[in-house]
Order: sequence, then C-alpha cells, then structure tokens
Amino acid sequence: CAAAVARSSDVLTVGIDVEDDAPLRPRVATRICTPPELGRVAALEASRGSVTDAATRLGLGSRYVLYRLLKALDVDPADYRS
Repeated sequence: CAAAVARSSDVLTVGIDVEDDAPLRPRVATRICTPPELGRVAALEASRGSVTDAATRLGLGSRYVLYRLLKALDVDPADYRS
C-alpha cells in the first residue's frame, strides 16, 4: 500500500518505488551501503535483531529517489557529490 498527496501546482511528478519483500542476495548490502551505513546497520542489529534487508532496501530506495530527482532536474548524477 502506498499513498502520495500534494497539490498539482506544487509538484511536477510523483514516483513510488515498490520492492519485493524477498530476502536479498548475501552481498547486496556491501554493494549498496557505505561503510558508515553498514556500521549503523550492525548497531541496529545488535539492539533489534536482523534488519539488514530492510536497511539495505531503504538505502537503495533513497539512492534511487535521489538519482531520479537529479535526472528530473537535468543534473548528471555522476557529478553529484554528497
């Protein structure tokens, strides 16, 4: 389930990324997340149990949203530095 609400005068487009809830392949987290992000995931797992798949999906989804936003603004994602 997903919902998005906005005035049509305030937004140009709305995008929703839907991911399958299947387990990720073992090395996906190390290919998607930065070392500091992996450290935060490890800290979460120490206190809350297994969160690697959810955290990795959140990181991947966030990066995809940023990529699409930069493309919509005609900014080359390769030129973007955080």
